Amino acid sequence: MQASLNTLNQRSTQLRDQAQHLALCPDIEVPRVFKDLLDSLEQLFAFEHSLMEQHQFPASRCHIEQHARALRGLHRTHSQVMCGAWQKGRYVGSHLLIHWFELHNETLDACLAAWLECLQSGQTALNVPRGTLWHEITRNPGSKALAPWQPSARADKNDHPSRSGHDG
Repeated sequence: MQASLNTLNQRSTQLRDQAQHLALCPDIEVPRVFKDLLDSLEQLFAFEHSLMEQHQFPASRCHIEQHARALRGLHRTHSQVMCGAWQKGRYVGSHLLIHWFELHNETLDACLAAWLECLQSGQTALNVPRGTLWHEITRNPGSKALAPWQPSARADKNDHPSRSGHDG
């Protein structure tokens, strides 16, 4: 599973590099570079889908739905880029996609990585009370991406123990 996590990290880095290249490439290259970025994203998502299916990831559905939404937006933009909307392609591919991707990577992809690491260590389930899990996710002071979504002081209607005695 470590090899799978390494592959995910390599492909994520490649995607970021391609987005940076899209931001800086000559206008005439935008259609090709945008298509390469789209192809890389499709390959990354297909790899993630296979991992989720192979390892029975419990949050697969919402994860795959997020992938579908991102791809739908990029496919729509791709057709516009092919008709000459190069600046729009640059903005969507190198700005909007990367901001979405960073948030996606720090949330849903982090959950997938935690699931894979859990399985690798021999655990069959991740039973962590919600409050504890949230604290672990948000305790990293260097992570600014999650700061706006930290829970407020008010009570969460879903913050109660389940019948099994575990949150979650």
